[in-house]
Amino acid sequence: MPPSGPGGGLLPLPTPAKRYPLPDWIRPGVAFLYQDMSGRITQAYLVTDLAPDGAYGLVLTLVQSPGSPPMYQLEALPLVQNGAGFFYLHPEAVADAVREAQANPTPGLKVVGGSGWFAVESQGPAGTTQYAFRYDPETGLVQEAAVSERYPKGTQAVSYRYLGYQTFDWQSPAEFPPAAHEPHAYELATAVAGFGNPLGLLEIQPLQLTRPLALFQLTANLGGYPQSDRAGGLTALGPHYLHPELIRRGTVFALPKLGVGYTVQGDTATLTWGSELLAVVRLQPESGLVLERRETLPLGQMILRLVR
Repeated sequence: MPPSGPGGGLLPLPTPAKRYPLPDWIRPGVAFLYQDMSGRITQAYLVTDLAPDGAYGLVLTLVQSPGSPPMYQLEALPLVQNGAGFFYLHPEAVADAVREAQANPTPGLKVVGGSGWFAVESQGPAGTTQYAFRYDPETGLVQEAAVSERYPKGTQAVSYRYLGYQTFDWQSPAEFPPAAHEPHAYELATAVAGFGNPLGLLEIQPLQLTRPLALFQLTANLGGYPQSDRAGGLTALGPHYLHPELIRRGTVFALPKLGVGYTVQGDTATLTWGSELLAVVRLQPESGLVLERRETLPLGQMILRLVR
């Protein structure tokens, strides 16, 4: 889960005094597509659920490096909160945030902006993070976005531009599937040239099963060194489940503009990007539980296999 700001939003801004309504074009079944300036990284923000505080859904990140197979990441996340998000900035929310920053400065936080542009800088013990946006002042749609992080050991930065949008067939299940309610453990391993290499154990524990976004604790014990993180989940899918409704439907989502398809046949789901196979997931159709997941790595596969 990405860190959220003190105001509960996606940017490090104080809680606004009011809520900002979403425009009609932000709705379930619409994906907003972006690509970094090098053309290596493509991101799709798939809106699946709306709530009084904003929009929720999936963030699909696709990475293509020369000489290596493509990589991906699929996360369930809040997409727009408190009038600000990955692909949308409510023009009134921007103006209010700038005025609030001028009237009541917050130590370590700089907020500036105007018609069609907005920037936030957050300084903390670990380093400095800067966000910069260029957006349509009429609609709020983000046209370009840049994030840079400066740490004592280095700097990393990435800039994205808007590619367009893609509609997809979507209806969120009303409830979480049985598998989402259960804690489970998986063996983690890599496979290279047919040889397996066990890495450790991944435990998944449900913390909060509330719509539209559930919260799960992920604890990986790799070589005796436990590492914990949190992940989100929708009623449709999460870190260790795919809802039986989607399994029966046969399609999770399809984004033809990107050449991406996530489909199910029998008890096996596949995620593809063009002619490349990104992941194969074996499922328990009745509960939606993931039994095994294989993902492509530069030199083989990452395997997640159910233990209990």
